Amino acid sequence: MPKLFGEETILRKALTSVDTADLRSEDLDPVLHEELVEKQPLLSLFDVEQAQGKVHEYRKIVSHPKGWFEGESTPANARKGTYTRETVQLKILRNWGEVTGFSQAVTAKDLDALALEIDLSLQGLSDIIEWSTLYGTADDQGFTGDPYMYSGILASIYNNVASTNVIDGGGDKITLAELDALIDAIDYRGTDGDPKFFIMAGNMKQVVDGLQTQVQMNIESAELFDGKVTMGTYDGLPIFKTNMVKPATGATGVTDLAAAEGSDVSSGATNTEYGYRVSSITFEGEQVAVAEATVTPTADYDVDLTWTADPDAYAYMIWREPATGGGHVLRDIIPAFTYDAAGTVNGSVESYNDADFSAGSVNENIQCLEAGEQIIILANASNRNGASYLGLVDSMGQQIESMVSYVPLARTKDSYDFMLKSYLCMKVVNPLLFAVLRHVKTA
Repeated sequence: MPKLFGEETILRKALTSVDTADLRSEDLDPVLHEELVEKQPLLSLFDVEQAQGKVHEYRKIVSHPKGWFEGESTPANARKGTYTRETVQLKILRNWGEVTGFSQAVTAKDLDALALEIDLSLQGLSDIIEWSTLYGTADDQGFTGDPYMYSGILASIYNNVASTNVIDGGGDKITLAELDALIDAIDYRGTDGDPKFFIMAGNMKQVVDGLQTQVQMNIESAELFDGKVTMGTYDGLPIFKTNMVKPATGATGVTDLAAAEGSDVSSGATNTEYGYRVSSITFEGEQVAVAEATVTPTADYDVDLTWTADPDAYAYMIWREPATGGGHVLRDIIPAFTYDAAGTVNGSVESYNDADFSAGSVNENIQCLEAGEQIIILANASNRNGASYLGLVDSMGQQIESMVSYVPLARTKDSYDFMLKSYLCMKVVNPLLFAVLRHVKTA
């Protein structure tokens, strides 16, 4: 029996009861909650706060406040700290399970089959939480985004503080000096004691461990969450390993990318060539763009991009070569899916219209990854200053204790269907307390 149900008492009781009652969510939810937290350490690295409802408000720090000198009676005309009132909507995370050949109150094989399906469904929720924490991009960060997602760490960095908090590794092997630069980028007095941690791929951590050995630094480990997770450290900061920051080798990507002059007038430069690339964001992270297209509008028109969808993509990053050259830089982050009126996925996104060629339409500090390059993130996990999850509400927006709910669905003669459901989003209070190192290699 999978360890998810311990001594299997809850599941066996539900399946072998004399009245053939369904599994009861109120009995199973706390068990699923505990298992989900164990499967997804980010839920313990970042606090999970009680949301006010399915729509939650918080104050977001747009720039770090600094003092200044002025006369005793002058107005506050040199102030630097700015804040906004942000509203985030919790997003629905779901996963379905189905066990065929199922019958009530029979053999241990049926129990094992259902337990395995629930375990795998929990893993699916765990994966989407981790992916969204890093790459999720809703329509609230200045990008086109996907309204069915919530925005994660990278979208917040790229939109708000890319000029200071994105470090370019130059396509070279990782150095400890670059990790120090990440720390320096978010080293604000008053946040020294905030919990922070690195996010990097497993093979990158091995290189970092080796570099620390060469300079005779002590390689320590940190045990988190009552000994359930042990992490290596750098400069005393834990290292969370995930391959979602390492592009896959030989990933498919979009194909048949084409760029053409559109029909609507825009602010484009006449007779100037623009180069475009489209990279997929899959469950293995931001991928290398494998296709490129160019277009030279003969007048001030927009540009239409088309491609064949990447079947593994959950979102796309649109890159544009500026008219002045210098490499492809980030133009937009868009969904990979289309939805019907009910929010059900009904197709793939295979086009993009670029109608803005102004100076602020691209992020010059974010250039697309090339083969062999990875990213490393340094995150602040303080729920007061950095990032945390919002959740613990049900479908009516009422407070609950468990993050995930077990929902039995209509049962057919020989199958048992269910749904695991959670409402969750992330808030990033101060994007200045996050940094990312791009274009870095293991060798």
